[in-house]
Amino acid sequence: MILYLTEQGLKVSREGERLKLEIGQKKKEVRLAEVDQVVVFGRVNFTAPALQALLKRGIEVHFLTLSGKYLDKLSPPLGKNIELRLSQFQSFHNLWKRLELARAFVHGKIHNQREYLARQKRRLGETALEGPIFHLKRVLTELEKAKDIDEILGLEGMASRHYFEGLGILSKRSGFEFRERTRRPPRDPVNPCFP
Repeated sequence: MILYLTEQGLKVSREGERLKLEIGQKKKEVRLAEVDQVVVFGRVNFTAPALQALLKRGIEVHFLTLSGKYLDKLSPPLGKNIELRLSQFQSFHNLWKRLELARAFVHGKIHNQREYLARQKRRLGETALEGPIFHLKRVLTELEKAKDIDEILGLEGMASRHYFEGLGILSKRSGFEFRERTRRPPRDPVNPCFP
């Protein structure tokens, strides 16, 4: 989570594994484990232990003026995600790893699309969703056999077509008409919802 601090005169201190935010009688606590970075607007006061706790956990603190002009940042010697970035670069140069990651990402997307449609079918008793759900399951099976990234991307596109077919069925129940995915300009009230 990005913690935005905008209250002028706010005091930020550390209490155990939490940041304590105080101004006047108002108090709030935020778990350090939930903070990815801190963005400070204007005059906010930090105690030394609070800043040390943020830096020890690799959490950057960005300072801006009250109007939003960027001033500078306080960051630990190594960014919080340096190991992740190094792993990503190594994976990029390993064709087999790149293929497996692409397959995993697309599998997750299609699996979630299928689960959503299946949930709606159970909830609404909409039998017309059986077709798109079946086709999404078939695409998941084909995905396991894909030999290259172009094939994976083709299967992702095919799955999207079946998923939007299911969304079209659901939108009709709400009185909207959704025949196809269109942009620039969207041709119906549903398409602006899917940028």
